Amino acid sequence: MNKSLANQKPKPRSTSKMLKREVVEELLEQRKLGVQRTQQLTENGNKVPTLKKLREQENELFKQLQEEMKKTEGLRQRIKAHEEAINNATSELRKKLETIDAENSCCICLLNWSARGHHRLVSLKCGHLFGKTCIRTYWRQSNRCPICRVVSYEDDIRQVHPYNCDSTTDE
Repeated sequence: MNKSLANQKPKPRSTSKMLKREVVEELLEQRKLGVQRTQQLTENGNKVPTLKKLREQENELFKQLQEEMKKTEGLRQRIKAHEEAINNATSELRKKLETIDAENSCCICLLNWSARGHHRLVSLKCGHLFGKTCIRTYWRQSNRCPICRVVSYEDDIRQVHPYNCDSTTDE
């Protein structure tokens, strides 16, 4: 027989045509492969959960899901309560802002003050606030504060600079 043929793995042939030696070698090789597969299956068998274990895991996951759903519902109720509190506080603030807006108007002409111009915010020495033109016009008729009736002078009229306006621009 040729050496190159001896080194080659024999191709499976029918057992009747194979030599005894080749048949034995083929059977041993198949047995080794079978043993290796059996070992792999037993090793993987320990890793593959049984149906009982799968059901236990399913029950645990279901319990966790129910707990999470309870927590979620509790959080939803808390959010709803907070939203109601926020809505109530918002409506109260709007009422207060309306009151402040009504109070932040000139008591002489009842218009809101401006940050600049002829109706900008000024105060008297007593602290009461007015529109500049309104208090100057009123002061010419009476030199008293229209609210507390304290005597005032033209020098007592002071310009008020609100924090959100540009105080560098005058009339």
